[in-house]
Amino acid sequence: MAERLTLRVSRLLGVACCALVFAIGARGPAEANWLTKLVREAAESGGTAARHAAPLGRAAAQLKHLTPLSGRVLVAASVSPEGHWTFVNRAGHKFTAADADEMARAGRNLAAEPGAARKGLDIVVADELIFTDRAAFKMLPPDSRLRLAARGEVYRVRGNFRDPGARLALDVKPNVQLQLTSEPALQEGLWQLSRSLKAARVRVLALEPNGPETLKSAGGIDPKSRRPLADRIDPYKLARSLPALRGQTVVLSARIENSSLVFRGASGGERSVDLKEIFAAAERSDVNLIILNARAPRQPGDRNWLWQRVTIDGLDDALGRATKAEFLSALAGEGRMVVAVAERGPRRTAMVAQEVPGSGSVPTSGQLGAVLAEVVSEVAGTVLSNGIRMDLVRSGRQKELDLRIVPNIPSDLQFAYIGLLVVGLMGLTVARDWWARLWPPEQRAEYAQGIGFVAAQLVRWILFALLFLPIVAPFAFIWGALCSLVGWLMLPLRWLRRRSESTAATSK
Repeated sequence: MAERLTLRVSRLLGVACCALVFAIGARGPAEANWLTKLVREAAESGGTAARHAAPLGRAAAQLKHLTPLSGRVLVAASVSPEGHWTFVNRAGHKFTAADADEMARAGRNLAAEPGAARKGLDIVVADELIFTDRAAFKMLPPDSRLRLAARGEVYRVRGNFRDPGARLALDVKPNVQLQLTSEPALQEGLWQLSRSLKAARVRVLALEPNGPETLKSAGGIDPKSRRPLADRIDPYKLARSLPALRGQTVVLSARIENSSLVFRGASGGERSVDLKEIFAAAERSDVNLIILNARAPRQPGDRNWLWQRVTIDGLDDALGRATKAEFLSALAGEGRMVVAVAERGPRRTAMVAQEVPGSGSVPTSGQLGAVLAEVVSEVAGTVLSNGIRMDLVRSGRQKELDLRIVPNIPSDLQFAYIGLLVVGLMGLTVARDWWARLWPPEQRAEYAQGIGFVAAQLVRWILFALLFLPIVAPFAFIWGALCSLVGWLMLPLRWLRRRSESTAATSK
């Protein structure tokens, strides 16, 4: 019996290996993404007018969600490759301006009431125009204001958009701005800032030398505030402990100096740990890192010299916010933060939020800011941060992680497996016949006890349903379809044969 079992398993492994080789060979052409190319070519075949109308339509669709300001005309706009601007108001009326004189008449022609355009235009444009047609913006009136339609929302553009070389930013929140550097960075930044920030998935860590060397997968929650409590961890064991926090968001209070993370323990002395090692560990575990760059990097939960418990300014309020943008807004307080986005490999995104100098009531930069941060941490037990460094899971990677049904297995493999199971059900009869040849049914006489016979049957059918059926699914479906087709094509011949046989029998 053992020899027969070994033979059947070896046959099954052979079939699995053949299917794996076939899948690897077929993967290359699939990655060509022919459907994307086809859609792109179809869009390009629409010509210049179609490509010009698409941004204008998307911008115009946002007008119904906006309220015009008194004395200003709210319009959507787009620019043609020739540099001609087309404006449309909420009523659907259009006006095209090809020079400065026509541009000056745009507001008067599109105003809902005479004299309503005395303060200028509020212009909404699609996001790609700010990068592809930047030179054309110098033609817009000096008193106009610009808004950007991106990801279904409209954002105010800050900066001199009429100057092609000027730096621009979006008002994501009243005190949080996102730098406009490129369209991919814009899309990534808006996605990250709108990402939900669940308190149950946020871990605040306090770096304590000689502290605990491991972290639990779930952290503590304060029963009153429902905010996450700080978990203490030995900083030199932090990189090794991050796999326990897979998929979570980690908040650290430290000072970034070159490639080191400087922190101050309960003893008062400053130490450092390698930041690159922590980044690499976070990437391997798909952990989102938020580092509050503090001038006086005390750790939350420690005691200062007045025996006051150390807290991070604004963090308790920020942890109760719904999104990362609201999180940054709470940390900024009365000041303003500007967020810059940069790629850090195919799976990670780096975002740096810096406070605008002079925007807050308390200075956090310069020599005065360093002295004040030290005094506040020692006297009030509050840590002030003058910037935030975020090392986050990239949007494409995070979407793939969210699609997974079973952790640690890529979602495309999981859905491919489910699809093969469905296809296998359509070729079930053929697959079952093949399985019977590969692994013949057990005979009751081969087993001394009935439970052994039932267990062997159960193993046989489990392997068939979970392994063999998905492997042979496409082949069984094609073979079954061909057999059915041949059967249909042979119907007339079978009918003629039966008729001839019936005629022959009648003649006798």
